[in-house]
Amino acid sequence: MVLTKKQQANLNLAILVYLKDNHYDEAYAIFKESCDLDDSENTQQPRLLEKKWTSVVRLQRKVLLLEQENKSLMELKTKFDMHHEPGSTNVDALPQLPVRHTLTGHRSAITCVRFHQTQTILATTGDDGSIRLWDYETGKYERTLKGHVDAVQDLCFSPNGQLLASCSADLSIRLWDMDSYQCIKTLNGHDHNVSSLSFFPTGDKLCSSSRDQTIKIWDTNTGYCVLTLRGHEKWIRCVCVSPDGTMIASSSMDKTIRLWLISTGKCERILLGHTHVVESIAFSNSQTDAIIRDRDKDESKNKFLSGTPTEEEAGGKYLVSASRDNQLRVWDVTTGDCIHVLIGHENWVRSVLFHPGGTFIISSSDDKSIRCWNLQKNGKCTHVLDDAHELFVTTIDWNPLTSLLASGGVDNAVKIWECR
Repeated sequence: MVLTKKQQANLNLAILVYLKDNHYDEAYAIFKESCDLDDSENTQQPRLLEKKWTSVVRLQRKVLLLEQENKSLMELKTKFDMHHEPGSTNVDALPQLPVRHTLTGHRSAITCVRFHQTQTILATTGDDGSIRLWDYETGKYERTLKGHVDAVQDLCFSPNGQLLASCSADLSIRLWDMDSYQCIKTLNGHDHNVSSLSFFPTGDKLCSSSRDQTIKIWDTNTGYCVLTLRGHEKWIRCVCVSPDGTMIASSSMDKTIRLWLISTGKCERILLGHTHVVESIAFSNSQTDAIIRDRDKDESKNKFLSGTPTEEEAGGKYLVSASRDNQLRVWDVTTGDCIHVLIGHENWVRSVLFHPGGTFIISSSDDKSIRCWNLQKNGKCTHVLDDAHELFVTTIDWNPLTSLLASGGVDNAVKIWECR
């Protein structure tokens, strides 16, 4: 890079001032004569050369960090490409035998498994109160996050992956920095077991539910509770925030599901139909919304269209719930109508999620199975992993990067399933 005459003159003057301020008198005199400079009317900022140099050092550090981040992303891309061959979308990939990894180390039942959005990290937790981090590609244990003094009930990564939130029967919520792996905030306010967590899409707020029958919304920057929602009559088992961040859904031991508007803080609708505790709920993604929309449009022809979401569709038009009545239900959030009842599990249904491809709902149960329900076949169960665990299957999660499903059970084991 070649400096302009003005830039060169300013640089020479800054060097001259630096030599003078630091009493390099001989060098100052020689440089002044060589460059034919007059610094008697210098208008530059004091110590300008030092400030410029400090800025360069800071930028060099930033470049190094960006290079490291780029290297990590390239490694992730390589791993992603290993699971996604050109031309293969994996939109209908489902968990298959044999199990890819079985992770052992927890001393009691697993309560939650969560994949990180961008790193090859699987976070797991359980009744032993520990949070374990694993490399899900290799199946190797990485580290343990310690801080809770009772069973940890739920985990949730922030949308940007910088934070991991955990909640516990010790009445607290902890926020963990995923760079330092340190607890940076402890949120206190619930009066009983904290059972579920869900981040808002913006990442600056976190929603929690508790056995104290309340839902709390927290500012993750300050750690303060900014809103408390009341309405359920028993323990709130699960809470989730809609994809657009405008609504909260909650399920309870009172057998109901409530839909709350964030703008008003009021319960907008109560969904009734389950005859036992509602353990788990999840909002639909945009692919599912499009599939159900196209099905309804073309129902008379008894066929399904492409199920391609429009630009304005963010997801969240439907909600799926899992209950101890052995059933799953799919609800229209706008009308409150139950549009599907999924029957097939032979014991409590403990965890549920929408497949990212939109076609399937995946659930786990105390009958030790993981079931896949096809929305393009009116919710028919078309794929089953029987005896997925030796005991109850308490939790499942889908990997947003690759076609993997994780499950955890009362047998203290975590399993990673390849989907194809």
